[in-house]
Amino acid sequence: MKEPDIIKVCAIQLGLHRRDREKNLEKCVSYAETAAREHNPHLILLPNYIMQTGLDPIPGPVTEPFSELAEKYDVYIAGGMAEAAPDGSGYNTLFLAGPGMGVICFQRKLHLIDMERKKLVPGEGSFKILDICGAKVGCVLCNDILFPEVARILAVKGAEVILTPSIMAGEAVPVLETICRARAVENQVFVLNANAVPLEIKDQYPDMGFGGSGIYSPFHGRLDFARAGEGDEVITAILDLEDLRRFKTSPENPPMTMIDLVTGDGKNLLKDRRPEIYEPLVQREA
Repeated sequence: MKEPDIIKVCAIQLGLHRRDREKNLEKCVSYAETAAREHNPHLILLPNYIMQTGLDPIPGPVTEPFSELAEKYDVYIAGGMAEAAPDGSGYNTLFLAGPGMGVICFQRKLHLIDMERKKLVPGEGSFKILDICGAKVGCVLCNDILFPEVARILAVKGAEVILTPSIMAGEAVPVLETICRARAVENQVFVLNANAVPLEIKDQYPDMGFGGSGIYSPFHGRLDFARAGEGDEVITAILDLEDLRRFKTSPENPPMTMIDLVTGDGKNLLKDRRPEIYEPLVQREA
């Protein structure tokens, strides 16, 4: 049995073609299988919009190969895609395939960008926390990571790992990296980001920044567990859940020293929240 307090994860960064669904699926399945076979992880994260175009049911023909891989390699596989809704509309959705569970809709994106609003509708506001190999896992889908309330809700609900599949380029790449680090530290969770590289845009703007996927920790002395460059890449990390839990399960926060402040290892920040003063967060006015 795999050790529940230490899990191995992979984030897969891929270049995807805007109008070649078959090639995109073939590439995602191939990289997922290679990652499962060579790294033996508990969890694999693919980027957002792995098919790029079209609306597909979940579960369905697109997710079936990942369900088969999950069974074959005893691994959980997650990725973002445009989900077909029964009424003809769609969602930006993270699917999750796992051994013995088939495929489920894990999380639907909450904050849509203008391009998405033409065909998709926002998610209903559910915040799932799933137990994956002993880790409590949630999802912040793509630019939902820009809204700190989403990750904080998951943290308050007990998330230890947050999955963030995305497709961002240009100046958004360093912003994405910075925000993923911030979400990890402020919520004391591990953050996995798998960012897609839109190949048509890369061909048109070769000097633009791409990629930058990362696996981030909340520990100040080791924020970046793994970082990707600009092309196709599989990055891996070992997440020590016991290390994370050791200061989040004590009944009281210990006195904080300057060393604790520097290392970030000595205090459960969530215990020091003051919800009674946060009412402005739920006001409509920006």
